[in-house]
Amino acid sequence: MRRFLKPLIAGLLVLSLSENGWAGKVEADPNKDYLICPEAGPWVICAACCKGKEAYSMARQIVYELRSRDNLPAYLRDYHKEIEQTKKEYQAALTRPIPEARKRTIHMDEQFVVLIGGFSDIDAARRALDRVKRLDPPTLKTANGKSASYVMYEVNEKNGVQSSQWNPFTASFVTRNPTIPVEKRDPTKPDPAWKELNSEEDYSLLKAKGNWTLVIKQFQGLNVLAPQSGTSSFLEKLGLGSDSGKLLTAAALNAHGLAESLRKLKIDAYVLHTRRSSIVTVGSYESPDDPKLQQMQQALIKMRSKEEQYLQQRPDLQKFSQQIQTFEQPMPMKIPHF
Repeated sequence: MRRFLKPLIAGLLVLSLSENGWAGKVEADPNKDYLICPEAGPWVICAACCKGKEAYSMARQIVYELRSRDNLPAYLRDYHKEIEQTKKEYQAALTRPIPEARKRTIHMDEQFVVLIGGFSDIDAARRALDRVKRLDPPTLKTANGKSASYVMYEVNEKNGVQSSQWNPFTASFVTRNPTIPVEKRDPTKPDPAWKELNSEEDYSLLKAKGNWTLVIKQFQGLNVLAPQSGTSSFLEKLGLGSDSGKLLTAAALNAHGLAESLRKLKIDAYVLHTRRSSIVTVGSYESPDDPKLQQMQQALIKMRSKEEQYLQQRPDLQKFSQQIQTFEQPMPMKIPHF
């Protein structure tokens, strides 16, 4: 039995490393700079940050030790360009009020970050994070050969300021590879998730044919208990489920309820469920200058004044006034169209 034990353990170790993207021997050359690159994968682990005069040397030592000692694909990230750009922007901000003023000298420490790469998705990086946090602290030396280490300072009432050695790997975290640009969503285009979130909403704003509407209320997330019956399937699209007694995000329910009440008053109301809130709007117009939009805006302002009068007569509802009152000034909003 012992004869097969070592090969079995070795096989399990290789399997574990393969799942984390660390299979095989990692190159470790003390004379080489392993700069982070897109080929390292879209997700990385930030293992350490070095600032000051010897930041470059310290970061290179950590990269080499992670590669040689721990067999981890560590990389170096130089933030020199970002720091220089920040300095320029700060200097410009200081001299903008008085252009003829003498430019101030701004000192910013050099900064290098040690990253561990090789992850195709965030889940793989998070699984590997536990191992990185348990690594032994790096062995560092200054330019004159003296031992160096990370230090943590703590302040307490009895002993004042106390310092102790600190392992930077314990504070590691998952982040994106800084050399791969993140594709930013066009703010003028609707969120693709809105299609599914609003697919079962009877009063969905996405069904409106016009180009503009008036926003009268936005409901943020608020947890309530679901009613015993009557929960519609659109709640499932919101990830809220339909079982009785299950916690639901009340924003969706409140927005739907307000739109339904307005419809009973013959007011053309709509609802837009987003990732973080639910919006109630009124009307469908061709432009923000549409006379019908402006007329409705004035009518809604009068309705708001009636709400205030009603709340003044109901002291028991005063603490809920922000949740149940519509906006004082309805705001024009472009209707999202896919």
